Amino acid sequence: MIRTTIARWLIEHDVQTTARCYAQVAAGSGCFCVDCRNFMAGGKQFFPAAFQTLAENLGIDLAKPAELCHYGRDVSTGLHITGGFFHLVGSIVWGADVLEWTGASGSYQFERMHPSFEFGFGSKSSLVREPFLSNKVIQLDFMTQVPWVIADSDSECPRRGRSN
Repeated sequence: MIRTTIARWLIEHDVQTTARCYAQVAAGSGCFCVDCRNFMAGGKQFFPAAFQTLAENLGIDLAKPAELCHYGRDVSTGLHITGGFFHLVGSIVWGADVLEWTGASGSYQFERMHPSFEFGFGSKSSLVREPFLSNKVIQLDFMTQVPWVIADSDSECPRRGRSN
């Protein structure tokens, strides 16, 4: 395990095991709605260079998010608000989880990496895929705004605003 300080977190992570797990996972998020197809078509261009480097250093394959969530269009920018997360083998040594709970409701306390990109680490993981199940994992959440890049219409997807 390697110890790395990233923003407000100190994490321990295993780059090689994380990369081996991603090598066993199919590309995409497993959803093929129009919003997910748009995000996946944008590929790495939707992630700032600093996040691409971070993901590479952690062993994360950006073409394989565990989850994508779409929250409609930002009326001021015209961009589509998208969040999601990736898993990595490791643990948080210190630093508050990105998702802070008060009773039954939670709110994200992201770190800003770019004007339209935020991220954070959490110790509670959701939708963990098979290759990761035999390992202790943490979750790397993100929220961003992206342009529409596919030919399909960006009219309201019936699943928009919910997890895909």
